[in-house]
Amino acid sequence: MPSERRQVWLTLLSIALAAGLEDGSAPFYAALTAAVDVANSTGVLVKLKAAAETVGARCLDGTPGAYYIRKGAGTGANKWYIHHQGGGWCESLDDCLRRSKGGLGSSTGYASTTSGMGGGYFSPLPSVNPMMYNWNSVYLQYCDGGSFSGNNDTVTVHKNTSLYFRGKRIREASYASLLASGLTNATDVVISGCSAGGLATFLHTDQWCDALAADAPSAKCVGLPDSGFFL
Repeated sequence: MPSERRQVWLTLLSIALAAGLEDGSAPFYAALTAAVDVANSTGVLVKLKAAAETVGARCLDGTPGAYYIRKGAGTGANKWYIHHQGGGWCESLDDCLRRSKGGLGSSTGYASTTSGMGGGYFSPLPSVNPMMYNWNSVYLQYCDGGSFSGNNDTVTVHKNTSLYFRGKRIREASYASLLASGLTNATDVVISGCSAGGLATFLHTDQWCDALAADAPSAKCVGLPDSGFFL
């Protein structure tokens, strides 16, 4: 990974720590809890229905992948914060089958809108989120069980149920959808995520940034993983 991108990661993490410590709170768990748990307010759901059919961008249960988006405004109109949801992994076919019945494996129950995207880096308040309060905010729903990495052409049938391991396709289809929503005009892009989404940030930031170099050449692209390193 380019040393310049690593340095920006460290700079952003330092900003996060400083922001959290200003009010005496634990830097990540107090400042970012709402951001890393659930998109919960003015986001609009985008289901990748066409991409599910054309490129197989499907959750574990075969429903379309999805994300929430809140559009930026003013000085943030061309700046983007893109967050990979966390939620662990499924480690066996039985585990993945169980996971496919809920929100971490299916888009069936996702609300069409949310009532605000949450706090932390999603907060629209400049006093809370001075750098990104008016940016485009994107919350990539995590429904593949493998940190947005799976790319299995075949459908796995387990106990008479079809399972799809297509997280990479969801991520790539989300990127294509966001280009159509204005990402091509981006000047600044922060790729983030927590837990399993934090690991996705480590794994996929270069892919996001390399694609943006071709499709949005004016964009500065960096990664900001939260709790994505596991020992």
